[in-house]
Parts: sequence; structure tokens; C-alpha cells
Amino acid sequence: MNSFASQIEAMLNKARNKADNIISEAVLDLQQQMVDATPEDTGQAKSNWFVEADQCSGKTTKDTSQGNLAEARQLLSRLKSGKSRPAYYYLFSNLPYIRVMEYGLYPNPPKVPTGKTVNGYSTQAPQGFFRLTVAGWQQTVQRIAEAKKDE
Repeated sequence: MNSFASQIEAMLNKARNKADNIISEAVLDLQQQMVDATPEDTGQAKSNWFVEADQCSGKTTKDTSQGNLAEARQLLSRLKSGKSRPAYYYLFSNLPYIRVMEYGLYPNPPKVPTGKTVNGYSTQAPQGFFRLTVAGWQQTVQRIAEAKKDE
């Protein structure tokens, strides 16, 4: 391969790696935002936001310590060191009640009034949390890209 073609290929590889790193960091950031925005009672809902690459499993956990965040960091670290990058990242929760939390589908009036819901919505996130967090995806990517522009 001639020198010019090698230089072009090296530039393209560097650009791809930079873009992959930005997306990986944005996915981790989005997961953290999702965990932070999720209403908390026991912590299980926060601990069930998972990141996976190229396929989305049906997993859930009873964990309440948010080990899902460290698990995602480990996954993305392994992917960064690999030769091929995933085509897709998935951020998901398979908890059966996550939809209820997001869309305010709690019984109204509550069966057992605890003060944690009003009109069927969680008092911690009456406007939802998933939709609001995902709506900021573009700004998250832009913020991370801006922080990495000189790398």
C-alpha cells in the first residue's frame, strides 16, 4: 500500500475510534442519567437499567446496589479493546412495572395510600423519566464530543 493510502486509512481509523469512544461514553452517561432519574423505593428499578451490545436480553435483577453501572463500564471497556465494535447498543429495563412508573399507571386512587403516588403518577417523577432522559440523547453526545474534540 502506498504512503498516501496508508495515511488516509490511518486517519479514517482514528476518526472511527474517536466516534466509537464518544458513543460508548454517551451510552454510559445516558445509563447514569436514567438511573438517576428513575424513581426510587427499594432501588431495584434503578439497578435494572442495563446496557448490552448487539442484542437485548430478558435479564432482570433483584439487586438494589446499582451494580448495573459497573457492569456496563466493564462491557464497554472490553468492547473498546476489541477489534470490532457493536452495531447497536441497548439501554433497557425488563422490570414488569417500569412502564407503570413511566406512564403514571398506578391505581388512582391508590389501593394503599403511601403518599408516593398522586393521580397515578410517582411523586418523584410525575412527568416520567425515560422519555425525558432519552430526549436529551443528542445533547449528551454533543457534550461528550465537545469535551473530546482535542483528543
